Amino acid sequence: MTFSDCSDATVPVYWLGPVGDLQAIRMPNQTYSRAPDAHVVVHALIDGQVADQSFREQRTWDVSESFLTYAQRLIIEEIRTGARGLGPYVWIDPHTVNFFTSNIASGTNTFLTTEGFSVTGVGESLASTTVVSQRGTRSLAWTLSPIVTGSGGGVLCMTTSYTASGWATPSQQPWSMTGYVRGGGTDPIVTVTPRLTWLNASGGIVGNTNGSAVVTSSGSWTAFTVSGTAPVGAVYVHPRLVLSPGTVSASTIVYVDTLLLDMRASPRTWHVGENQPRVMIEATRETVARIGTTSQSYTIVELSA
Repeated sequence: MTFSDCSDATVPVYWLGPVGDLQAIRMPNQTYSRAPDAHVVVHALIDGQVADQSFREQRTWDVSESFLTYAQRLIIEEIRTGARGLGPYVWIDPHTVNFFTSNIASGTNTFLTTEGFSVTGVGESLASTTVVSQRGTRSLAWTLSPIVTGSGGGVLCMTTSYTASGWATPSQQPWSMTGYVRGGGTDPIVTVTPRLTWLNASGGIVGNTNGSAVVTSSGSWTAFTVSGTAPVGAVYVHPRLVLSPGTVSASTIVYVDTLLLDMRASPRTWHVGENQPRVMIEATRETVARIGTTSQSYTIVELSA
C-alpha cells in the first residue's frame, strides 16, 4: 500500500516498523495528534529578554484507533513489544511533506552549519554562506577544484545520522527530490544531475534513478527534480547531486538551496523539513468495546539521533 491508495483524505495512512519491514497502517476511526518539534525558551537577561528556539526537541504522536479487530491490533502490538524486531522503529507521518531535516531543506539556515551534507572527493569542501540564497538568508556552498578525484568525487550527498545515512523506504514506494542550484560569479558553468540512489539493508547499491541534468548560472537559480520508485530489495533512498567532473575546468562554487524530499512521484510545494524520525511506542491503553474488537491508544516518541 502507498499513500496514493488512500482515497479518503480524512483517514491517514502511516508507516511504522523496523527498516525493511515497514507496515502500512490504515484503519477506520483513527485520529492522532502531533507535538511540534520547535521549542522556544525565553531567557531573562539584565538588558532584556532573548528567545532561543531549539529544533532538536523530541516529538510525540498520540494515536487512537477504534473498533480494531484482533488481527489489526496484532500489527501494533508486534511492533510495540518488539516481536517484529527490536527498535528503534521508523515512523513515516502521512502529513509530512518534506522528509529532509530542517537544516538540509533550508540550505543550512537552521543550524548555520553543513550538518546533513557530505562530500568525499579530493579538492571539495562545504560551507554555509550568506553570499546568495534562494530562500531565507543562507545557502550551501559546494566548492570544487580541478581535477575532481577520489572516491565519490563530484557527489554531494544528503545524509541522516542513521544506518546507511539514508531514508527508510517501503519497497515499490515512489519518491521525489527537488531543489535549486546556482553558480558563483565568473566560475565555470558546470553540469549537475539529481539522483536517487537505492540501498539495501547493508548499504549496498540496488540501483540509481537520475533526473534531468541542469547547468549552473551565476545570475539566477536553476530548479532541478528527480522522481523514482524504490526497486525490490531497496530499504533506503539516498538523495544525491552528481556533478560532471569534466565540466570543472577551474575552481568553482555550486550553491544549493530549498531542498525537498517527498514520498510521492509528483513532488509538492516546498515545505519545512521534518525528517524521518526513529521512534519507540512508549505507552498503550486499550478499551474492549465488545468481544472481538478493541480500541487502543498509544504514544509514539521520537528518539534522539
